[in-house]
Amino acid sequence: MINSGTFDAAIASKLPAETAYLIKSQLVGLSPSMFLAGGVERVFAMTVQIAFSLLVLYGVMSKRFIYVIYAILLHGLVNAPLVVLMSKGINIWVIEGLIALFAALGLYYIIKSKEVFKKDFETLE
Repeated sequence: MINSGTFDAAIASKLPAETAYLIKSQLVGLSPSMFLAGGVERVFAMTVQIAFSLLVLYGVMSKRFIYVIYAILLHGLVNAPLVVLMSKGINIWVIEGLIALFAALGLYYIIKSKEVFKKDFETLE
C-alpha cells in the first residue's frame, strides 16, 4: 500500500496523523529480514500449536482433563520467556532460535503421538 500510494487514503486517513506517520516510517525503515522473521515465526508457532492441539485431543480421547491443563501450562511456558526476552530488546534471531527449539520439540511430539493415536483408533474400531 505504501509503494502503490494507497496507504494514505486507506489507512492514514482513519488514524491520527502522528500514528499514521509512525506506522509508515517504521514499515519503510524495516529491513526485509524482519519480514522473513515474522513468516518463519508463524511456521514455528503453528507447529507448536498443532502439538498443543494433539495434547488436548489426547486428553479428550482418554477422558483425562489434566492433559488440557498441561497444554495450557505449556503454552504459557513457551510464551512467557519469549515475551520477557522481547521486552528486554534481545536480538530477534535469538528469540527465533528459541521458537525453533520449541517447534522442534513440538514436531517430535507430533511424530511420536502418531503411534499413540494409531493404537487408540485401533481400539475404537
